[in-house]
Amino acid sequence: MGLAPKISFSRDRLMECFFWSVGVVFEPQFSHVRKGLTKLAILIPIIDDVYDIYGTFDELELFTAAVESWDIKSIQLLPEYMKIYFLAIYNNANEIAYDTLKDQGQYILPYLTKASELQRGEEAKSIACYMYENGVSYEGAYKHIQSLLGENWKRLNKVRVTSSPFPKHFVEIATNMARISGYFYLSGDRLGAPDDAAKNSIWSLIIEPISTRETNA
Repeated sequence: MGLAPKISFSRDRLMECFFWSVGVVFEPQFSHVRKGLTKLAILIPIIDDVYDIYGTFDELELFTAAVESWDIKSIQLLPEYMKIYFLAIYNNANEIAYDTLKDQGQYILPYLTKASELQRGEEAKSIACYMYENGVSYEGAYKHIQSLLGENWKRLNKVRVTSSPFPKHFVEIATNMARISGYFYLSGDRLGAPDDAAKNSIWSLIIEPISTRETNA
């Protein structure tokens, strides 16, 4: 998308984001989906850095208002680096909506714009939020969040083996989304700050993939 030269202060996580998209939908015929997911995922560490590191309070207020209004004219008030980033969000969302309407006959732009109403800054994490709201210890909050994860995994697995109003492939993609999200976030932030395990996984899957071809005896 050409964002790196224009937003040089932000982390460039292209390989990690592509690895994430492969974890969601890996079949060869869905390369177009992986490209779209990668573009969206790349925007996540950038918006974190814009809100947490680089943007001033006044700039962030203007940017948040622009995203919430989804009005292209509103970017005139933004600084140059925010104009580039807003157009990246805007163009990607409209491109996905166009492709979905053209190929599937479904108009999804309202859902994409709703998902893009970003509220960052001092974002409370799930464990810290539960500790504050319920006056419990870290251990108690951690145990509660783990129980929620377990219950939701049970629901996902139940849908996979019983009748569902959703297509089977949609259910599998939703399950894969949970799997790859767990890989990236249950042991820290492997997307924003990849550890050696994440780097090794990317290397062995994408850079120098392990051969699965059968060899003649």
